This record gives sequence, C-alpha cells and structure tokens, in this order.
Amino acid sequence: MTFMEVLYRIWQQRGEREGKISYLRLKALPVTRVELSEGLLLRAARVKATHELSVADAWIAATAMMTRSRLVHKDPEFRALHRSVALMELPLKAKKKRGA
Repeated sequence: MTFMEVLYRIWQQRGEREGKISYLRLKALPVTRVELSEGLLLRAARVKATHELSVADAWIAATAMMTRSRLVHKDPEFRALHRSVALMELPLKAKKKRGA
C-alpha cells in the first residue's frame, strides 16, 4: 500500500515519469515488502473499525503492528495508535504565507 501511495502521489504532483522514478527508488531501498495474508487483513479491518483512519492508513498501521516495525509518518491521525504500534512522527511542512 505504501509503495502505491508513493507512486500515485508523486505522479499526481510531478507527473508520471517522476512518480515511476520515485517508485523505483523506493523499491531499491533495503526494506522488506509484506504481502497480503489473512492475519494482515483481519488486523487492518480491526484498525479501520476502531480508529478514524483511511483504508490505506489502516493497512499501513496493521502492517507495522504485525511486523513490530516503527511506523514513520506525518499524519496526526496515527497518534491514536501510540499504544499499539511504535510511532515516529516527522515534522509537517510549514505552510506558505499568502502574499509573501
């Protein structure tokens, strides 16, 4: 799910070519991809049913929980999961002032 989010978001913002380049760079990182399993599906459903998260974020959180990984994010909605998964919140970008 994370790989797909990187691809489509950068594609939307910077074009198809940049999206695909970013996806290939992500694939080259020394990370382990987790494939769908019954346990992951059930955990993601539980997260979605009990927290105000998008479907994609519920899958991401469930994956971090099942693999005992740290969930690195910029989304304040993940804060509600602090008792269930290790979180590392990145700083949000400062908003640009209008007319400046």
